[in-house]
Amino acid sequence: METIAILAPMQEELDALLRLLPPGTNETFHGLDLSHVEFHGQHLVLARSGVGKVNTAMNTAVLLSHLAIDAVVNVGSAGGLRVGQQILDLVLPDEVLAVDVDVTPLGFEFGQMLGEPSVYHADPSLRAKFERAVAAWPDIPPVHHGAVGTGDSFVYLPEQVSRIRERFGADRVACVEMEGAALAQVCRRFGVPFLIVRSLSDVPASGEGNHLDFPVFLQKAASNAARLVLEMLKAG
Repeated sequence: METIAILAPMQEELDALLRLLPPGTNETFHGLDLSHVEFHGQHLVLARSGVGKVNTAMNTAVLLSHLAIDAVVNVGSAGGLRVGQQILDLVLPDEVLAVDVDVTPLGFEFGQMLGEPSVYHADPSLRAKFERAVAAWPDIPPVHHGAVGTGDSFVYLPEQVSRIRERFGADRVACVEMEGAALAQVCRRFGVPFLIVRSLSDVPASGEGNHLDFPVFLQKAASNAARLVLEMLKAG
């Protein structure tokens, strides 16, 4: 039986998943609360990664050290970085990068840390499963592709958006959040494939939603992302 870990940054995002799943069992390992659920022939392990790169890296490493995990799915909300996106749109990134890393004076690319690649790539087979789930969901919100940009600051100011576009290109980064690159780095170290799914809770690129609107749309964004991830797992 395949074991798939599903990590969500915030409790609201984790609860959106647990509400759609049958009851399971719980354990705590080094302060990380884990929920074990059997779902369509798969063993799911759900946990809250925490917000930010340090929390995410720490908790992902704890989980992968504790259990034999076949794949990691990271689900949550994000801010849209493309004009024309709308709140509750979905993003399936094919690449993951750190928008706040800058060691370019030493000859590295923006987003690249010493000893690491400049970008991380989601697993193609997991992406293919997701695309099948998208095709089977008739009322799905628009799905965007591109890069997810990770940083330890909540992006909501025009100057933040401009800085990311200047560094990475006007249209490369589809959304911004605070966890994906850290999770990708840990999964690469452990040799575990990963997928990242984001639902837009705000769109700072076009002024739709901001830090004040984020709590309003978080619940619905989390529910959309959770539903689609579970449809993907259900379809196999």
